[in-house]
Amino acid sequence: MRNIFIVLTFFIAITGVSQELNCKVIVNAELTGNENFSIFKTLEKQLNEFVNNTKWTDKTFLPQERIDCSMVITINNYSSESFQATLQVQSSRPVYGSSYNTP
Repeated sequence: MRNIFIVLTFFIAITGVSQELNCKVIVNAELTGNENFSIFKTLEKQLNEFVNNTKWTDKTFLPQERIDCSMVITINNYSSESFQATLQVQSSRPVYGSSYNTP
């Protein structure tokens, strides 16, 4: 949970030079052995909504101008109060004046 707050803080901290995102967040909890995946599906849905629906700047961007990214959160350990996870982020942004993206 702490790592998620770090990531969210990072996104909030870069709002001065940021751009809108088109992000796919995936939460993988198979390593926990826990059969109650509803909490992780809820987390995945809420993170997707938060990252994609938050207006990070006061500028207007067209859908094709957004930064494409994916975040994979792998839950390694889960207890009733906390969990331990790793985060992988991959992103690409459109090249100005062209029709392709660059990492």
